[in-house]
Amino acid sequence: MPTLPSLGEFEQVVMLAILRLGTDAYNRQLSQRRADNMRLFAADLRGTGELRSDLTDDQVADLIWSTNAPEYYELLVSRGLDAEQIERLLTDLWTRVLLSD
Repeated sequence: MPTLPSLGEFEQVVMLAILRLGTDAYNRQLSQRRADNMRLFAADLRGTGELRSDLTDDQVADLIWSTNAPEYYELLVSRGLDAEQIERLLTDLWTRVLLSD
């Protein structure tokens, strides 16, 4: 007959599951808030008249949002880039991709 976890172990598993669900929900909410803010930022950028006309504000926001994510930064750091190199990379990327000629 299989042994069941003690109540203490079971409570720990339940608490970890609850924490995990709460963390996942918080991360989704935070990600959505960041995406929403990037759409506001894209609209502000559109107002400068410098953005490419063939890109929608959603496309601009998605590009900035994805390359401004902490995970993107961590990937670049794991490849050996420092903060200054990342700043130059993003400046070059955003300038080439987002701005009109």
